[in-house]
Amino acid sequence: GPVTATGPTGIYSLPYAISASGSYELRNDVTLAEGGTGITITADHVSLDLGNYVVSASSFGSTAIGLPGNRRGIIIRGGLLEGWSYLLNEGSEETDENVLLEDIRFTGVLGVIAPGSRAYTVRRVSLMVVDAGIEVGDWARVEGCDVFALGKARTGDGIVVGANSSVSDSRVESGRDGIRGGDASMVVGSVVQGFGDHGIRLSDSDGPAGRVDRSTATGSPAETGSVGIVARTVSFSYGASPANGIEGSNVSFSTGLGASSSEEPRNFKGIQATNVSYSYGESAGFGIRTNEDLGIVTSSMGRGEGHGISTSLGSVLNSYGATTPTESWGVVSGITARLVMNSSGVIANEGSERSSAISASIVTSSYGDAFGKSVPKSISADVGVGSFGIFGLGVIGGMDIDYPYNVPTLSSP
Repeated sequence: GPVTATGPTGIYSLPYAISASGSYELRNDVTLAEGGTGITITADHVSLDLGNYVVSASSFGSTAIGLPGNRRGIIIRGGLLEGWSYLLNEGSEETDENVLLEDIRFTGVLGVIAPGSRAYTVRRVSLMVVDAGIEVGDWARVEGCDVFALGKARTGDGIVVGANSSVSDSRVESGRDGIRGGDASMVVGSVVQGFGDHGIRLSDSDGPAGRVDRSTATGSPAETGSVGIVARTVSFSYGASPANGIEGSNVSFSTGLGASSSEEPRNFKGIQATNVSYSYGESAGFGIRTNEDLGIVTSSMGRGEGHGISTSLGSVLNSYGATTPTESWGVVSGITARLVMNSSGVIANEGSERSSAISASIVTSSYGDAFGKSVPKSISADVGVGSFGIFGLGVIGGMDIDYPYNVPTLSSP
């Protein structure tokens, strides 16, 4: 005989418990009058459609959705949740898998907290919270989500994901870490503003990890130990904070702004990475500084009160480094490296007698400019080829090169 189709099971009031697999649908606005959990799901393979209705709570400490017992294969979508303390609050021992939350608007204390989960997808979820926003485990996907402060500022992290996860097209306001991820994670097209510790931080036990692309992180002026972006690879991004702008291994096509002023500016960098290309770094300390002695800076610009570009035993190619030292600095340099090629180094203010616009072992096809009257060296090098320096008011000179070749005012050996 004919089979009669059955639709989703209707939900008309709270609290409500789902103990069997299947589809469920909210049919009207609902309110949880007393504390507890609004909808509890104790079965796997459940689809819950909130129907864009208002789901509210009238007492503090309530949780909108509960998933006790390591749930699997859950879909929750389409609701306006307000008045709750928690949207979903799972402990680290609860290992939910393959859960989808999407098209939800929530106002409360904590958003989606499921640190022990695996393969969560959180899509188009907007949170206005007092504390943490989204915290999920490995293999997570967070897409098009917002975490805003309910009030002047938040106190928890914005979006936290585990290893092998991605965050894309999302926005985070204030809090501790704006976006934080584990090894092999990725952040794309996202914005963080007003963080306390780190704007975007992807790291594992060995240090920076993962990739940040086309993203922006701007820190709070009140937090002096923060970093704009921390990741192994950073590209087409902007990181700014009162400490360091960008920290990583490979930085390209990016801008990092560190401390603009500080009582202890020497530790602050606009960009700190092993390899930097097509980027701009600026801070009260170092504009660009490499992590390793053999780092490479290519086609980039660094500006700092102490050092424009600094890579002790590395190379600087096709770049510009400038320093505008204050009285707090002693030895300064526009560029410090083992090899400087096709680059310019500038000291735009006074510096000590040991300062150099360019300080390197080998300088070739480059230009050093020392404006300050007390700065004796426009270029300091062991070997100089096809380069020249200007000292004081536009006078060629101020060069200290042991073996000059094709250098104006200096005789070749």
